[in-house]
Amino acid sequence: MSNDTFDEEKNLVYDLRQEYAKIVGEHLRDIAEARKRDDYMSYYEALDDLFTITVHKFKHKKEKKEEYRKLKQKVAEVANKYVDTWTNRIKDANAHYIIEDTLKKIEMFLYKEMDTANMFGSSWDDDGL
Repeated sequence: MSNDTFDEEKNLVYDLRQEYAKIVGEHLRDIAEARKRDDYMSYYEALDDLFTITVHKFKHKKEKKEEYRKLKQKVAEVANKYVDTWTNRIKDANAHYIIEDTLKKIEMFLYKEMDTANMFGSSWDDDGL
């Protein structure tokens, strides 16, 4: 293999990693924006999309998929129980707390698994902080 071919392949791998990082970053932004708007369905869908694009990086995929399925099941139960708050037809502080708490458990699960998979980097450079 020539150096030119090796450099092209190396650049392609780098470009793909950069593109993947951008996609993951867009999903993280979508999650934060939906959470801030109390748009529960968009929040849930953004979390589910993030799971779809990151699960291949998780360690112990089978167990993590099952854990995620249980978290999703809990969201479905809560959404059905508090459907008027889920759809923002009424404002109920208690229902809001329960819905948000349930969605945040998925979000924290995803961040923990992404961190374990070193998706945020394996070391932090805090120069200048």
